[in-house]
Amino acid sequence: MTRRGTLQVVAAASGALAFVLAARSLAVDAEPIDVRSHHLTHAVLILGGAVSALALAAAYPRRNPYSEQPQWLLPAILGPLGGMVLMIPTLYPYMNAHPVTHVLSHFGHIIAGFTAAWCGERYRARVGWAASLFLEAMAVGAAFGFGVTR
Repeated sequence: MTRRGTLQVVAAASGALAFVLAARSLAVDAEPIDVRSHHLTHAVLILGGAVSALALAAAYPRRNPYSEQPQWLLPAILGPLGGMVLMIPTLYPYMNAHPVTHVLSHFGHIIAGFTAAWCGERYRARVGWAASLFLEAMAVGAAFGFGVTR
């Protein structure tokens, strides 16, 4: 298999695994977990989206990776912001009462990770890596910060 083919498989596998993990909470008799562990699950979902995007970006590199493409900057910024908005504590009661909405928010975390990585890499080389790492750090930090009472 070629390098590009391998990267495509990595992208597809990491994205698919993240979506399966996100949909798992709809399963009958899904075991409830504490808020901290749930936030760490969000971090894993974000990581799945980011790995998928970074693998695709490596498989399909830009011709001039160090020249800026400004049309990608705004989505590279809004992706991580959207991921963090999904973890606002005031949304928890609504999300817990509406399982489908909760799963959609999990898909949102995957999309946020993908958007941060893909759009960052399209903007300029290595920006996607940086945006992904910062989003991941914020998600892990949320597990030990805001909204965590137990």
